Amino acid sequence: MGHLLNPIRAILFDADGVIQHTPPAFHQALIDVAGKAGADPGELLPAIFSAERPAIIGQGSFAEALAPVLERFGLADALQDLLPAWHLIEPDRGALAFVEELRTRRFTCCLATNQQDVRRRYMSHELGYRTIFDREYYSCDIGHRKPDAAYFHHILADLALEPAAALFIDDAEVNVAAAREIGMATIYHSGGDLRARVEKALARQLENLG
Repeated sequence: MGHLLNPIRAILFDADGVIQHTPPAFHQALIDVAGKAGADPGELLPAIFSAERPAIIGQGSFAEALAPVLERFGLADALQDLLPAWHLIEPDRGALAFVEELRTRRFTCCLATNQQDVRRRYMSHELGYRTIFDREYYSCDIGHRKPDAAYFHHILADLALEPAAALFIDDAEVNVAAAREIGMATIYHSGGDLRARVEKALARQLENLG
């Protein structure tokens, strides 16, 4: 059943929690770096994530934002040890195989994710998402992040689609609600069988035509 029979033309997949997962080793890597200088992880980690926020919407590079934070905690030499932690990603091979199948069925499959530049580069090039997906929409490139409506409007404009022609999948309810608010079809994916949820949503859209 291809897109020619379905009002849905494009399927937008969130990254973390949908087509990939962050292993426990990520936070452990940050804690290990903190331990090298005797820094308190309870203070260092929030400072790191706070410094990351501007980079997620493309306001400077993550490395540049992180450097002064590390210096403040006595970790000025740890930048190159720390950045690889953001490469700790476990792709969901089953979900990615399903994406490729959907593309053969003529659905336009896109990655729609909030990411800073370090993770974006790794995901697109090293994990190969630039070839797995028809298009990639990273917040750091767009200048807006989910659940900002401007993020979704940018994608729809780029795809030249009305909201109802796009199906958006995310594991954050706030993002799903924002996409639904502007008229997109949505799936809140909290785990379980992604394929079954997508097929059910596509079938529902066909039924709505009747």
